[in-house]
Amino acid sequence: MIEDAMGEALLGVLMEPEIDRKLRLAEEVCKVRNFKVVDGDSPSIPPKPGRPKSWKVLATEEIGERPKLTQLEGRRALLHSLANIELSAIELPILAILEFPGKDASYYRDMLFIAEEEVRHARSLIHRLEKLGEEFGTRSVHLGLWHTARAYPDLCDRLAVVPRILEAKGLDVSHKIRRQLIGAGDQESARILEGIYYDEIKHVALGTKWFRRVCRERDLSPASHFLSISRKFQPSRPVAIDREGRRRAGFTETELQFVKGKHQK
Repeated sequence: MIEDAMGEALLGVLMEPEIDRKLRLAEEVCKVRNFKVVDGDSPSIPPKPGRPKSWKVLATEEIGERPKLTQLEGRRALLHSLANIELSAIELPILAILEFPGKDASYYRDMLFIAEEEVRHARSLIHRLEKLGEEFGTRSVHLGLWHTARAYPDLCDRLAVVPRILEAKGLDVSHKIRRQLIGAGDQESARILEGIYYDEIKHVALGTKWFRRVCRERDLSPASHFLSISRKFQPSRPVAIDREGRRRAGFTETELQFVKGKHQK
């Protein structure tokens, strides 16, 4: 586990309710490069991360559909939704540090690297949303990513689910969304999403690296274990996936065929 002071700072990021302060705290802790890995138990994690009291937090399925991106309202709704996702994306690698002691220092550094980039993503989306005339937090949000991650308390499973399933799905939809934004005349939002896309390939690749390493440490087949975990996330019919982006993130051809839904019964 990371030394106590560092662990407390990371826990503080998760628990902080005010968004500006949460982002600042995350930036500060992610810049720490010299820390010790020590023996110890994982700290007590809150059941949910901090959010402003004024925010309306709903279950994922309760979030309504957004208008089309040809409308300004639709683009605002999209950016708000993506900013909420990136906010959770800051917290998930921090969670993956605090909940899993005993790893190499390089594991914790990789998680901090991911969190640091996710802060930048969140800031870019929030700033763009404000440019379009809306404040972050004025719409309903969800904690779906947080709750899904915590449903997998084993590190190997968590690494399969968060970067290699949930984050990889973001790669699949990025191209289409950017095309729609450009078609609506919003090149700036599309440019921001393009930068996020290439960063997310790196994040999924790091998840792939650590997933396979942990599998090897446990004498598990990475391919078999990933397919086993993936079954409950399988689409009911074949779907379009970002084959090139997933390949760059370390997916094998067998995995690509599976996540596409070809083998769904």
